[in-house]
Amino acid sequence: MFRLYCLLRKMIHSASFFCLCFLLSNGVFGADRDEMKSVSVMERDSVSLNTDVKVQREDQILWMFGPQERRIAEIHKQVIHIDANPTFEKRLQMDDQTGSLTIRNITNEQSGLYTLQIINNIGNTRKRFNVTVFALNERSRHTKSVAVIVLLLVIAVVAGLL
Repeated sequence: MFRLYCLLRKMIHSASFFCLCFLLSNGVFGADRDEMKSVSVMERDSVSLNTDVKVQREDQILWMFGPQERRIAEIHKQVIHIDANPTFEKRLQMDDQTGSLTIRNITNEQSGLYTLQIINNIGNTRKRFNVTVFALNERSRHTKSVAVIVLLLVIAVVAGLL
């Protein structure tokens, strides 16, 4: 009987330890689910930072920029508000169905950390996007132009146009 008691006690301790590890790994103890994605984009292109959700009526979607997490855009109760911020100069657009943020005609000034916070009846989710903008210098633009011209000439020769 004592052996059975000891065996059951070990099983309960093992099960308790497993449950504790499971709960901690899923963020139950007050920690937000937090993700980081790296995004690279060429200067003057547009980039979309996706929420991967469909906005519900009571959802609040917040977009923040920089290490100070300054609010730049928000959807709350299906109303979109984009802050007038000189860093973004009318470059921001927010999708009213998903809350995804698009930055148009991006420059190096918009490089940095973007934080998405989704607050709804399920909980509080945070995602971070590290956006890196690569500048196009004049030499690379010139090189690309020459490469395109050479490619067109090769195609014309192969097609028998010259």
